[in-house]
Amino acid sequence: MMKDMTHNTDKTLLLLDGNAIIHRAYHAIPPLSSDDGVQTNAVFGFTSTLLTVLEKFHPDYIIATFDVPGKTFRHDMYDAYKATRKETPEDLIPQFDLVKDVVKSLGITIVEKKGYEADDVIGTLAAQASKAHLNTIIVTGDKDTLQLVDDYVRVFTMSRGIHDMVFYDADMVKEKMGVDVAQIVDYKGLRGDSSDNIPGVKGVGEKTAVTLLETYRDLEDIYDHIDECKGAVQKKLIQDKENAFLSRTLGTIKRDVPIGVIDYDATQTARMTFDTARKMFRKLNFTRLLKRLPDDTQKTEPASAQAYTSVDPGAVAEILAKKRDGVVALTLDADDMHIYGIALCDGATYYLPYTQQTQKTIKDFLCDADAHKICFDAKADMHTLAHHDMRLHGVTADVLLQAYVVQKNSKLLFEQLVFDVLGDVIDAHDDANQLSLGLRDNDGQKATACQKASYIHALHAHFIQEIDATVATQHENANVATLLATMEMPLVPILFAMERHGILLDRARFCCIAKDIDRAIATLTERIYEHAGETFNINSTQQLRVILFDTLGIDTSAIKKTKTGFSTASSELEKMRDAHPIIADIEKYRELFKLKTTYVDVLPALTDAENRIHTSFNQAVASTGRLSSSDPNMQNIPIRTEEGRKLRDGFIAAPGTKLVSADYSQIDLRCVAHVSHDAALIEAFHNGADIHTFTAASVLGIAQKDVTKRQRSNAKELNFGLIYGMGQFGFARAAGIDNKKAQQFIDAYFDKFVGVKAYMEQTKKTAAHNGYVETLFGRRRYVPSITAKNFQLRTAGERAAINMPIQGLAADIMKLAMIAADKHITKTYHNGEVHAILQIHDEIIFEVAEQHVDQFVTDIARTMENVCTLTVPLVVDVAVGQHWGEL
Repeated sequence: MMKDMTHNTDKTLLLLDGNAIIHRAYHAIPPLSSDDGVQTNAVFGFTSTLLTVLEKFHPDYIIATFDVPGKTFRHDMYDAYKATRKETPEDLIPQFDLVKDVVKSLGITIVEKKGYEADDVIGTLAAQASKAHLNTIIVTGDKDTLQLVDDYVRVFTMSRGIHDMVFYDADMVKEKMGVDVAQIVDYKGLRGDSSDNIPGVKGVGEKTAVTLLETYRDLEDIYDHIDECKGAVQKKLIQDKENAFLSRTLGTIKRDVPIGVIDYDATQTARMTFDTARKMFRKLNFTRLLKRLPDDTQKTEPASAQAYTSVDPGAVAEILAKKRDGVVALTLDADDMHIYGIALCDGATYYLPYTQQTQKTIKDFLCDADAHKICFDAKADMHTLAHHDMRLHGVTADVLLQAYVVQKNSKLLFEQLVFDVLGDVIDAHDDANQLSLGLRDNDGQKATACQKASYIHALHAHFIQEIDATVATQHENANVATLLATMEMPLVPILFAMERHGILLDRARFCCIAKDIDRAIATLTERIYEHAGETFNINSTQQLRVILFDTLGIDTSAIKKTKTGFSTASSELEKMRDAHPIIADIEKYRELFKLKTTYVDVLPALTDAENRIHTSFNQAVASTGRLSSSDPNMQNIPIRTEEGRKLRDGFIAAPGTKLVSADYSQIDLRCVAHVSHDAALIEAFHNGADIHTFTAASVLGIAQKDVTKRQRSNAKELNFGLIYGMGQFGFARAAGIDNKKAQQFIDAYFDKFVGVKAYMEQTKKTAAHNGYVETLFGRRRYVPSITAKNFQLRTAGERAAINMPIQGLAADIMKLAMIAADKHITKTYHNGEVHAILQIHDEIIFEVAEQHVDQFVTDIARTMENVCTLTVPLVVDVAVGQHWGEL
């Protein structure tokens, strides 16, 4: 709460200068956009500022003001008023209404008046508040309202960006402006205001204006003593006397705008509402700001919540017999230790308790492949039931995967989908909080399970319609429905089995790796201290900054500066690499420290009783269709450094088995050749050429045998970089060459590979027209930002459009390969002799009984190479080893 007021009131009114905050936020916040491509950076900045001042001042009342489009009384006084202002940026224009929507969603009163500016409305509101003996805090993005400061009124303004704010009382006005509050309008009369095209006295700057007002009280006083002014200043004042008084009038905020008397009860912050705002924040993807919204004191039942029937144990068998003939949405009320019951919904919702009397009937139902079920994240349900020695069968639809293939929701969390599709807000944390305290509200858990089943049923119906609508615009044999049926759904039990099996970790090997890294870190630490001439915390960016830039005096001219000082991020250290030998040691130290704290010290603690690591494969995350890995992330275990490669030595085959890696060779580039129909690339792959050497030779006009390692490396950077939309500067940095040479290399590349160039240009056009791109198999990704006015957003959309059909095709091929491999394993090996255990980038890793390795190597290569037909051959490289590092 604001303190040190000079009168006896503890009530505060907060006034928001909407337009000023919006403009400040627009220029301070980098481009942000909603899922439909609408720019939202100004909305985000305004909203963040609003929440900040609410948290800081805890006002009793709040009102927002905005400019009304059109001319004001000041334009009648002076035709050129604001005539020099640039046009409002196109991507800012729709954000004004969005800001007002945010304000309204919070239940904040908006006051505005046609013919007047927001500052005039603020002046009037502040005057009314003072008469009512209320403190007033004006939140603004400029200094125009400083003239309103008095015993009741303060101004809180952003001086740089939106985070550096200054709180103005009369003393602060004097300190910052050099004049008293009462002289602000006279200062503006002399100085003018270029942003509003207020002329002032030509040639009188800030210093002269302050000097004059230190000597004289106001404009009248100055002109009463004009003879005391000397030389050029006197001449300027006499010449522009009319402009001086006009400018003061233009710059004076009105305090009598006809807005009526404010009903302060209606503006109480206690009446603010957050449920609607919470929905809007989700729609705008303001996830960070959601956490700053207070909880509503009263919670209402979601609109889609349904009554449910709690089935008597004696009637469970009858209910399940009826449900076997149809399709039901299923929710498990269970954890790793207990099954409490299941909830089913087929329009009507039922809770079936899991008791000694019902457990066999329910278990039979869950395991029955002919009892069709709809789940949300069926793989998670499979894991839950596996803890109880049950295998879930009969899942005909997974709402998570339905939403994933439709690709119209940015976040596929259950709570988010319920909000996006059904408009209901549900709390994802209540149940978790209860269980963390060891409590269980049986009735509450039953209701939650039934509500979830009801939601799953409703979401399923929605996404069926979405899928049908999408399929209507796609090829008959390559669409999201066939993708879901032939690729995503069959993959669920395969991923479940891989996660359950896991990969064996060699604890002794990890212990040795940890000791080696500890010794290396200790050596580097001593060497860094020697370079610095003192000991310090190497992991402290603040202390490291002092060592590098103060103690060692490393040049900072090319180094980025953050709020706290010059950056010591890896990208900045790279710039300093030649400046001092300490830099290389710090980079190596950071690499090893991350390896130790992220993997070496962590992974052994994540093993089960049999020393196996069980990662989770995320099927519905990457927009390209690729799988990702988490808890732990096995796909990010380093391979580029020697220490990272050693880490892979710690993952081993079980006794009597070998690890077999089946890796697609250059699959991304083969997909480039296929989608681009580039004749040169296609021919090279058919000839079995080293594609990077071939590229270098083609671009440089030399024989392949004459290509150097550096030239091949540059070609490799460009081959892969183009897939990710790399341009001249990115290629120059990656290849270590200057920008001119980089552009020459790129130009020569496109001269040789004309099909690739044509693909990129055509894809951008098609994506801009359709709003999406697709893979060969019909996987679709929407790219709304490709038509954005903002350059950064648009180019990001273009990169995504070019990349997705390539990476997406590679991802689809990998998923088909996993399914084909599983079919081969199931058909050929019946006693668990072969298990798929990891999928890393372009390879699948299997654990294979030693007696079957030779045959499996031959079979798996043939199987994976024939999952689909492209214009170039698919090639699979197979390796065998006792540990991962050998593959």
